[in-house]
Amino acid sequence: MKTADRLKELRKSYYYKQKDISALIGISPSGYANWEQGISDPNIENLIKLSNIYKVSVDYLLGIENFDYTSPNIINEESLPNNEIRILQGYRNLDKSMQKLVEYYIQNLIEIEKERKSN
Repeated sequence: MKTADRLKELRKSYYYKQKDISALIGISPSGYANWEQGISDPNIENLIKLSNIYKVSVDYLLGIENFDYTSPNIINEESLPNNEIRILQGYRNLDKSMQKLVEYYIQNLIEIEKERKSN
């Protein structure tokens, strides 16, 4: 997959608009649109920013890898129901401290459910 296609796919999977990503990176919306259209390519600095936004490797963005091995959750999202996909995408958009809070909360819920089932 080409970088342009990968950028468009990732942006849409996070429900961002081109203007949202361009603002996060600090470039013009038309500059970002050129990347998605394959007219130009992001430089290394912007690739790093994009990899941080989408939580993927630069190799993944460049199409060198077809799977993002940096992701801690190796899940085929196509097999998940829509509500779980939305939850996972929301989680991935949180900063690390908020992700830790969500993980803590989920672990507690799992423990409560285990206790409930054992009684």
